[in-house]
Amino acid sequence: MSADVGEGTAGEQAFRHAMRDVCTRRNLRTVFQPVVSICTGDVVGFEALSRGPSDHPLEPAEELLEAAARAGMSRELNATLAWLARVRARQRIADDGTLLFINLDADCFHAGTSSIFDWDGDPFWPLDRTVIELTERRPVADVSQLVELREYARDRGARFALDDAGAGYAGLCVLEALRPDFIKVDAELSRDCDSNTTKQAIISSLVYIADHTGAEVIVEGIETMEELRTMRSLGVDLVQGFLLGSPEELPANLTGVRWMRRDRRAVAQSPREVAAIA
Repeated sequence: MSADVGEGTAGEQAFRHAMRDVCTRRNLRTVFQPVVSICTGDVVGFEALSRGPSDHPLEPAEELLEAAARAGMSRELNATLAWLARVRARQRIADDGTLLFINLDADCFHAGTSSIFDWDGDPFWPLDRTVIELTERRPVADVSQLVELREYARDRGARFALDDAGAGYAGLCVLEALRPDFIKVDAELSRDCDSNTTKQAIISSLVYIADHTGAEVIVEGIETMEELRTMRSLGVDLVQGFLLGSPEELPANLTGVRWMRRDRRAVAQSPREVAAIA
């Protein structure tokens, strides 16, 4: 990821113009993907994922964030996307205990974050139903400030997740400093994990760390029944992925987990468990 830059060059100005055009037109979209409990088949929350305009070069989230970084607008875009996620969640998700996971670059979680969240009582989405999902697109410059702000937000009900554990900069040092409520395992680790013992060992180690720090593991990128059963065998309960539900603008239409609730035998990991369910 490129560092934030100013308006000096023609290229930088072009990126700023493109970003402002996207934001001004209100073409930024929010889709919601369910976080599902393997044990119960219940949707426990939704991750708000951002997209640019349909059929636009900046439609993919990575392209959108990259353009914002090159335009020097990362913090502005992060604030806009987080605000849109909360507003749209209030419109589209019943507030019945469901958690809302909101992505935020770790280096954008700073003293001015009060412009993104109203710590005295969020009018859009309850803070005690909010999980701030911190992603390290660049190394965190001041971990101590991050920890201080985390405690301030946590005292007001917010929870935290460390995104993409096992990928990029999201290493054990940040995990220890942040002490998140949720550890999100990168999809690259879950892909074909049923036939890869090294990936299984890494996921098991994260489950062990979570068990000893009071966190919960959420594994992303689950696409096959074999991967789902492997997660269950490794002690993982919370999962995301196309097998459970695709990101949709109207989360009420996400019905991908009904089969889990209908047929618990499909997720069972042993003949004895199948017999017990039957």
